[in-house]
Amino acid sequence: MRFDPDSPLSAGDPAGLSDLVLESALTLLGDLEDHCCAVDAADKLRSYGNWLALSQGRLEATTPSGERLSLAPDRFWSAPGGRTLRLKGRALAMTRVAGLNPTTPAVLLPDGSEIPEMMLDVMMMALCGLHDLPRVRGDRMIRNSEEGSIYLGLPKMHAPDECALAAEIFGRVEECLRLPPLTLKVGLMVEERRLGLNLKSALRPLRRRLVFMSSGLGDRCAGEIRAATEAGPVARLADLKTLGWRRAYERHVVDMAVEVGFNGRAKVERSGWSRPRRMAELLSWRIAEAGGGGATAMTSVSPRTATLMATQYHRADPRARQTTLGVLGRRTALEEMLRPPLLAPGALPGPEEIRAETEGNAFTLLAYLDGWLRGGVAFALHSSPRHEKRFEDFATQRLCAQHLANWLLHGLISEADLEAALECAEARLGRDLPPGTDLAPVREAALDTIRSARLDPDGYAWERLRRRRRAFKAAQADAPIPFAAPLQPSPPQARA
Repeated sequence: MRFDPDSPLSAGDPAGLSDLVLESALTLLGDLEDHCCAVDAADKLRSYGNWLALSQGRLEATTPSGERLSLAPDRFWSAPGGRTLRLKGRALAMTRVAGLNPTTPAVLLPDGSEIPEMMLDVMMMALCGLHDLPRVRGDRMIRNSEEGSIYLGLPKMHAPDECALAAEIFGRVEECLRLPPLTLKVGLMVEERRLGLNLKSALRPLRRRLVFMSSGLGDRCAGEIRAATEAGPVARLADLKTLGWRRAYERHVVDMAVEVGFNGRAKVERSGWSRPRRMAELLSWRIAEAGGGGATAMTSVSPRTATLMATQYHRADPRARQTTLGVLGRRTALEEMLRPPLLAPGALPGPEEIRAETEGNAFTLLAYLDGWLRGGVAFALHSSPRHEKRFEDFATQRLCAQHLANWLLHGLISEADLEAALECAEARLGRDLPPGTDLAPVREAALDTIRSARLDPDGYAWERLRRRRRAFKAAQADAPIPFAAPLQPSPPQARA
């Protein structure tokens, strides 16, 4: 509580109360994966440099307005009885490393082949994180972990064997750097279909490292389309996210967390929020999420939004709800999760609906790839076809490309329809760009990802798009690269 009798906000208040300061336990998720466009050694070094600066307590940044920001010191408050209360002035930072699929040219093997990117990320994050451990940081007050841990997010796991391999990598890195066992803590992103179906077995090799588990809707939707592509045309994207499989999937993640003992030990997240202009809707959504057993939630908007979300825990107690769920037992049958998200027989959309869906997906795909390929921006605020602002990451590319490829395969759209939709998207996007901007390479990349969606493993287009980005950088040298106006630098993700 802040008291300032001279503030206009305290006018009329006898005590001079001018403001209420809300505190919440936030975790910021830095990213080396879907929110990061790191295609070569130079990009990787810049990413690692940020984590090193944070671990050393010297990270700084400059806002677009020129304001210089640095890590905030701890805060001290007067507590009852004359005691002093210390609150950490910074959110807890963790970094999401790459999954097991992509490789990186930052380090090459003797035969010239690239090494798995995840192995390099884990080693470098641990090496940088050494500077935050008690034996290195000493008495420095600016610190990340209070417990001597290094926190990593683990995405794109597909099966228990992959989780076991990740656990082995963590152990080998700790041994190499002479870290105490279990220094590396893990947040598991349950984004892929097979991992969700085998989740309990997948958690076993990571059980002593887990600090949270989350569901990833964008990649999960793309995975559902990829799995059902040969079975028939899938539902429209807006409908796809409301079908029964999604509710079953999110319930299943919470049920597994409760069953293996997360309650009071680790956090489980049901889904995130990416629409910055719908704050009233956010609050009602957050109540429903907490009531469903979610003990944390992701937002891409701002730390203030995350704190606003956290206020709902005063109205819904996720720990009590998880205790109840533990008594009730599992709520989801695997049959619900396995039901493909296909269009209902006899309920095909009309020509105008098909055209609107195709043009919307084409515009979203083209706008995202424009920022990614030409601007090196992997996570930003986009205008949707309906002029709604929302944050998008690399899952956007996978989702839109998979959906367009599915409808193309099953005849809902033709090659001519696809070309026309991309032409329309290119014209609309061009209005936000400097005159004479050449979008042909972006359009070519979009077509490439759509036509190869059924060929790429699980629909991931990382390698082909990274090659295009490297070629673009080489052609441009270090010249300034304009990109679409709707793209704006985004704040770090925050968990409430």
